Amino acid sequence: MKSLSEIKRDAVSAIHINLDIIGVDDSLLSELKEILEDNKGSCQVIFHLKEKKGADTMIKAHSSYNISVSEELIKDLTRIIGQNAISYTIGNC
Repeated sequence: MKSLSEIKRDAVSAIHINLDIIGVDDSLLSELKEILEDNKGSCQVIFHLKEKKGADTMIKAHSSYNISVSEELIKDLTRIIGQNAISYTIGNC
C-alpha cells in the first residue's frame, strides 16, 4: 500500500518552474542547478520565463536535468523561487 504523498509523487511527469526574467540572476540559476542535480530522476523540468513585455517563453530543460519529485525537492525549490512558481503535469514519467 502506498501513502498519499507517494501516489502524488509517482503521478507527476513534469515539473513547471515559473520565473520572472527580471528576478533571475547567476546566484539563483546556480542554486537552481544544484537542486536539480541533487534530485536526478525521470521527470522532465520545464521553465516558463515571463519577460518584461508580458510575453512568456517555455524552455524544456535537457534530459540530464530530469528530476525525481520529492517533498524535499519541492521544499528546496519553494525556498528559492516561491510556492506559486511551481506547477505539475500529471501522467507517467
